[in-house]
Amino acid sequence: MDEPMNYALISSDGIVENVIWLCEANQNDFPNAICVANRPVEIGDCFADGVFTRDGKPVLTEAEQAQQLTLSE
Repeated sequence: MDEPMNYALISSDGIVENVIWLCEANQNDFPNAICVANRPVEIGDCFADGVFTRDGKPVLTEAEQAQQLTLSE
C-alpha cells in the first residue's frame, strides 16, 4: 500500500483550490491533483509550468529555503 502524500487540487485557471492527502494509486480519481511533496502549498497559490507560486514567487521547500539562506550569507 502506498503512503498518502499532499496533493493540490488545481482549478482550470491554475489556482490551488484545496490541498488533500491522496495515495498515488488514487490520483487518477482526481485528474486536477498535483503532488506537492514537501512544498507548503496553500489554497490560493498558483500553478503554472510545473511551478507553484505565491505572490509571484516560487513556493520553496524547507530545504530550498535553507539553501537560499546559505547562498545569501
